[in-house]
Amino acid sequence: MIIYLLCYLTISILLYNFEKQKHQKLVVFLCIMILSLLAGFRDVSIGTDVEIYANPVYLAASKVSNAKELLNYLFHSPLHTINEIESAYLFVAFIGTKVFKSLFGTLFLTSLIINTGVFVGLYRIKEHLSYNIAIMIYCFMFYQNSYNLMRQWIAMAIIIFGIKYIYDRNLLKYVITVLVAMMFHRSAFIGIILYLIALYIEKPRNFARQVVVVVSTILGVVFFQSIVAALTSSGILTMKYLKYAVGDSVSLFWQELAIRMPAIALCLVLYKPMKKYDEHHVFWFLMLFIEAAISQLHSVMDFATRIGSYFLVSRIIEMSMACKIGDMKNRATIKTLVMVYAILYWFVMYIYFGYGNTYPYVFM
Repeated sequence: MIIYLLCYLTISILLYNFEKQKHQKLVVFLCIMILSLLAGFRDVSIGTDVEIYANPVYLAASKVSNAKELLNYLFHSPLHTINEIESAYLFVAFIGTKVFKSLFGTLFLTSLIINTGVFVGLYRIKEHLSYNIAIMIYCFMFYQNSYNLMRQWIAMAIIIFGIKYIYDRNLLKYVITVLVAMMFHRSAFIGIILYLIALYIEKPRNFARQVVVVVSTILGVVFFQSIVAALTSSGILTMKYLKYAVGDSVSLFWQELAIRMPAIALCLVLYKPMKKYDEHHVFWFLMLFIEAAISQLHSVMDFATRIGSYFLVSRIIEMSMACKIGDMKNRATIKTLVMVYAILYWFVMYIYFGYGNTYPYVFM
C-alpha cells in the first residue's frame, strides 16, 4: 500500500498548482514515468492478466530471432487463436522484450502507452477541467485497474487521447483514433458511440434528444436479452455473441450503483452551474449515467465490464470539471469531497476487497 501512496503523493506534489506552472509538459512526463516504472517493476503475480497473457507473450517474443519468425509471431501465432491477442499488442511486447530483455519491458511499455494516452488526452482538454484533480482521480480509481485488461486499457487510453476530436467535431481524426485503438483491442469500436451521442444531443441541443438517450439506455438495459436474441436470430449478430449472456434477466446490482452514486450525486447537485460553465457537461453527465446503467448488465453479460469501461472517462472529466465551479472556497470544498471519494474508493476496492489482485504490491 505504501508504494502506491508514495507514488500518488509524489504526483500530487508535482501537479500542485498545475495551471500556473511554467514547465507543464515536463511535469506531465515525470508523472507518466513514475506510474509506468511502477507498473513495469511489478511481479507477475500483480494483476490477473500478467500470467494469463502478458508473460506468455513475453516468452514467445523472446524466442523470435529473425524477420520470418517475427512475421509468424505477429500474424500467425497460436496466441491469436488461443487468447485472441491483437498483433499491435504483440508488437509492443516484442519491442519491450528486445529492448529490455525481460518481462519488465513488456509491462513498462504497456503502461507507458496507457499513461501517455490518459495524461496527454486529458491535457489536450485541460481548459475544461481541473487537470491535477483529473489525474489524481485516475491514479486512485483507475490506474491499478490498468494492471488488468491491459490490451483494452491501451485501447481506452487511445480513445481518451482522441476526446479532443469530439470537442472539435473532427470525425475523420476521431475515426482514425478508434481504428488505431481497435488494433490493440477490437472492443474499441464502442468508442465511436461517444462521438455519435455527442453529435446527436448537441446539434441541435435540446432536452428532447437528451431524454431519448436516457430512455433508450434504460430500455436497452432492461430488454438486453431480448434485443440480443432478436439480433442473433435475424442474422445481424453471430451466434458467438450469445456466449456473453450469463443470465435470464437483468438484476439490480446495488454495489455497482453504490460506488458510482457519489460522483453522480455531486454532478447532479452542481448540474446547473456546471452546464453554465461548460457546454459539454450535459454530454459527459449522460455518459456518466450510461456507464452506471451498463454496470447493471453484469447479471446477464460477462462483457458488461468491457463495454462500460469506455465510458469511465466521464467520471474523471465530470468530477474534475466540478472542481472548477464557484469561488475559491467553493472549489476547495468540492476538491476535498472529490478526493475523499477517490481515496475511499481506492481503499475499499483495491486494498480491502483486493480488486484486480494489485495489492499488496510485490517487486519482480
